[in-house]
Amino acid sequence: MGDGLAMFPDAVTSRGAKHLRELMAMVAAGHRAVLFFCVQLSGVERVEVAAELDPAYAQTMVQAIAAGVEVIAWRAGLSAEEIVLQQPVSCLQDLPEPAL
Repeated sequence: MGDGLAMFPDAVTSRGAKHLRELMAMVAAGHRAVLFFCVQLSGVERVEVAAELDPAYAQTMVQAIAAGVEVIAWRAGLSAEEIVLQQPVSCLQDLPEPAL
């Protein structure tokens, strides 16, 4: 993270890509599907996919968005008593181009 940027994933995640495919299947079945990033780090202004780290996940994310999966991110405030969603965070503005 730097310059207000948080990136996901922080390691190759075949499981994360599997979850995206499951969300795509939900959309194909007529349901709403949302991937929600809960940002628990202060200073984060945007969330991006770590495409250089996991290009397969990044490509699956592109496909999921094209299929209708919604992706949102919110900053959360943490205390010993609660987690409170504070404000939306910009996400996925720099996705790679879809593969042809």
